[in-house]
Amino acid sequence: MKKRQLLGLVLALCLACSLLVPTAAAASGFSDVPDDAYYADAVSWAVGKEITNGTAPATFSPDAACTRAQLAAFLFRLNGSHSMNTKNHFQD
Repeated sequence: MKKRQLLGLVLALCLACSLLVPTAAAASGFSDVPDDAYYADAVSWAVGKEITNGTAPATFSPDAACTRAQLAAFLFRLNGSHSMNTKNHFQD
């Protein structure tokens, strides 16, 4: 059940990445993730667990679309793997 909850959180994070527009700077280190955003804790959790690290040192890009390759990488890392030695075959 715990893996299902984590998977749900990752999927919610992907949805937040594709739907939300930033409004203020945040203490999280990402200028586009406001502290009061409902997804701010999820972003901090995902970065802390090394599931994602943002799109640049200071940005997370929550309004960008989450690609299939990104989702695959999130799930791969969520499962405990952090390096991949295979070619990315996704085109989007």
